[in-house]
Amino acid sequence: MSPKFHESPEELDRIKRRREIRMRLQHEFNRVAYSPYRMAHHVEVLDPAVSRYTAMRASIYEYWKPNWSNFWKFAFLTHIPIALLSYRLYTKMVKVDEDCKSGKIPYEKRHLTRI
Repeated sequence: MSPKFHESPEELDRIKRRREIRMRLQHEFNRVAYSPYRMAHHVEVLDPAVSRYTAMRASIYEYWKPNWSNFWKFAFLTHIPIALLSYRLYTKMVKVDEDCKSGKIPYEKRHLTRI
């Protein structure tokens, strides 16, 4: 047993070999991934569908105009559900609080009904 570590010398040797393999792989990855000459012969693939999609994304603000229809669609999808859920939870909490204060819900069962 090594006085410095709890592993046997064989295990320390295996750890050292695994570290060397890991470092070799890391250096190879960095050499390939960050080579400045990697893109020297790169040919851009021109896909008409991708070109149309990027053009559509770039020019969406030329065609989209804010109006009441868009406003209500956005509101019904985002703000109104949150407001309704908040109101529902608030009214339920108020009712449970009143029941707890008046004694309708026994102390032993309050943790099951509280939100």
